[in-house]
This record gives sequence, structure tokens and C-alpha cells, in this order.
Amino acid sequence: MMDLDSAFNHLQHVDRQHRVWADYYSMRGRYQLLTGDLNAAEQSFQQGLPIARLYNDTYTTSDILLHLSELYEQRGEFAKTRPLLDELLTIGQTNQVGTYQLKALRTLSRMEYRLKKPEAAYRYLTAYIELSDSLHYNEVTAKLHEMEEKYNLSEAENKLLVLQRENQQKDFALERNRLYIGLLIGIAVPLFICCILVFLLYRNKKKLLVQQQQIHAIDMERIEHLHRNSLLSALLEGQEKERERLARDLHDGLGGILSSIKMDLSRISTAMSADVAQRKGLAIVVNNLDDAVEELRGIAHSMMPSMLTNYGLAEALREYCDKLKRAGCPIFFQAFRYENSMEQPRQLLLYRIVQELVNNCVKHAHPKEILVQLQQTDEAITLTVEDDGVGFDTAEPYAGAGLRNVAMRVGLLHGTLEIRSDIGVGTTFTVECPITATNDTLRKVG
Repeated sequence: MMDLDSAFNHLQHVDRQHRVWADYYSMRGRYQLLTGDLNAAEQSFQQGLPIARLYNDTYTTSDILLHLSELYEQRGEFAKTRPLLDELLTIGQTNQVGTYQLKALRTLSRMEYRLKKPEAAYRYLTAYIELSDSLHYNEVTAKLHEMEEKYNLSEAENKLLVLQRENQQKDFALERNRLYIGLLIGIAVPLFICCILVFLLYRNKKKLLVQQQQIHAIDMERIEHLHRNSLLSALLEGQEKERERLARDLHDGLGGILSSIKMDLSRISTAMSADVAQRKGLAIVVNNLDDAVEELRGIAHSMMPSMLTNYGLAEALREYCDKLKRAGCPIFFQAFRYENSMEQPRQLLLYRIVQELVNNCVKHAHPKEILVQLQQTDEAITLTVEDDGVGFDTAEPYAGAGLRNVAMRVGLLHGTLEIRSDIGVGTTFTVECPITATNDTLRKVG
């Protein structure tokens, strides 16, 4: 009550027709109804009802109508109760307020029963059950048996009152029937509860089995993915080892032979000082050998970059871009905050990705400028290759093996590949991957 008085004082500055007054009068009336002060409760409900109707406040209006009908029912003023319950039913049907419809139907059934109108009581009870069945099937089932028993008992009692003087023996039969019905309900209700529990147990067990199957499928997919990554890693490892061997053989074997031939030709050229024409011819051969040796070194370096092994990814990419720029390719390289903290096999994968992307740019995009950026954050490496070439439609599947190889290497790095391209504008490839491997499936490459 102190809270209601405090709320009343707080609402003094609010307009009396404000909808909050409807809530206040509803709460005050419910409290007074609970304490037995029926006259004061009626006055509170009558003050709040017009305000709730004014604002079309469905729930507050329904709540006041319900408790006001309960008040009149306690007084036995059924003539006042019925219009309130009819209005409550109309509101509930219009606004789909099922709870108040149930309470109104239940009150009407109870009122008709008290007025000795079992048919009307049964009609309202049936409507109540039909509405409640869709919302609370398990709870309503037991109540349905109980209300049907009361209805049957009421019919039996009415007939008994009429035939009591004619046949007193029906009292015993009635008591026996009541005992049988009670016994039946006593057996049926626990049996029904047991059936519900068995059904719930079966459903939960079925759900658990389905979840276990889904988890197993996910695990199998993960194992298959790890196995596929392991095979790809082994394949790349073999490729890189073969490249290293070929680079070493080319550099140490064929490179040494070409250098020896060059020295021999230089000595022959010196010895042939008299024949100028032959010396010029030999000089051309020596220059061609120099070009062959340089080309051989470039091939060996491309197959296994020593700069990456000795100085890290940033310097290897810088040397790679500088070499292409000297060859006439419009390429630029930038590195930001790179600390060379990544394992060398992962650096080599990124190096191969740059080689593949730049090769695609030069071969297909015909750019005026290519930009390669390498950036490191606390836990990730971001690699960007951007060109201003012809672009392509990213919605189409990869036509060549180059981008598929790039995507495969990005997957081995547990990273992401983002491709943005506009036809006639250019293309941007962005690769982002963690600095360290997230599991032990990535084996050493090279």
C-alpha cells in the first residue's frame, strides 16, 4: 500500500487522462480486491476503465474487466458480470488475447453453473477447452476430465434429487460410480504423465543421436580437410625440394661449365690479336655467354631465392620487384612494419603467391603499374597485389591454374583471399594470414 501511495504522489503532476493512470487504478483495484475492500476496488476499476478504453489499451482494459467481473461475481451480481465478460471475450477475439479469453470463458462457465444452467455452463466450458487446448494441451487434459466429471456428477445429482423419493437405492449406485470415476482418473493421470515422460525421453534421446551424427560428420569433414592439406603440403614440399635441387645443379653444374667456356674463349681472343674480325666474333660469343650465365642465375634464383633464406620475405620481394623493374615491368614494392618473424616455409608460400599474382598481372592484365605491399600487424600478415589493368569478372570461376594455385597456398596458410576487380579499372588481390600456423598440418616446404 505504501508503494501505491508513493506512486499516487508521484503522478500528481501527470494529466488525469494520461494512460499511466489506467495502470495505477488497475493495480490499486487489484490490491483492494485482494484485501476484501470491494467497494473501493469497484471505484478504482471504474476510474481506470474509461482511460484504458480511451487509449485502446487492450491489456489494461482486459485486466480491469476481468477483475471487475470477479468482484461482481463475489457479490453475486451476475447481471453486472455478464456484460463485462462479453466485452472481454470480444476484445480477446479481436486482439488475439488468448489468456483473457480463457479466463472470461472460465468465469462464464462457473457463473452459469452457479445459476443452475448446466447446458450453458457446458457450452462455455467446451469453448474454454477448445481455446486452451492449442496453448496448454498437457495441463488442460487433466482439467478436462475433472470438469467432465463435475458435469456428469451434476447431472447425476439433479436426476437423483428428482428420483430420490422413488428409488433410494440409486444413492449407492451413484457413490459407486463416483468411486469408479475417481479410480479411473487416479490411474489415467499417472499413466498419462508416464507416457509424456517416455515420449520426452525418446525425443531427447533421438535429438542426442542426431547431434552425435552431426558432430561425427563434422569431425570426418575436418579430418578429410586436414588430410587434404597434409597431401598438398607434401606435394609443395616435394616441388620446392626439386626446385632447390635443380637450382643448385644449374648454378653449380651448368653455370660452372659456361663460366669455364667464357674463360677459354677470352684466352683464345687474346691469342688471336692479329685477326680483328675473328676477335669481334669471339667478343660477341663471350657477350652471349654472359647473357646466358645471367639468365641461368635468374632462373636458379627464381626457383630458390637465396635472398629470402638469408634476409627474409621483405627483402626477397624487394629484390624480385627490382629485377622486374630493370627488365621494363612497371612494378613497385612497399613494406610496412614487417619484422621477419614468420617461419621460413610460410614466407616461401607468400613469395610463391606474389610470383603467381604478378605473373598473372603481366600476362593477362596489361597494366601500366603494379603495386605490391607487405604489411604486418601484431598477429597477421597482409599481402596486397594491385594493378590498373583490364580487370575481369570475379563472378566467373577461375579459368586458369594460377589463381587455383594461389587459393590452395592461401588455404595452407590458413588465410583468406579477397579479389576485387572492375573491368577497365584494375584488380586488387588481398591475402591475409596469421603469422604462425594454427595447427600442425602445415609441414615445412623447401
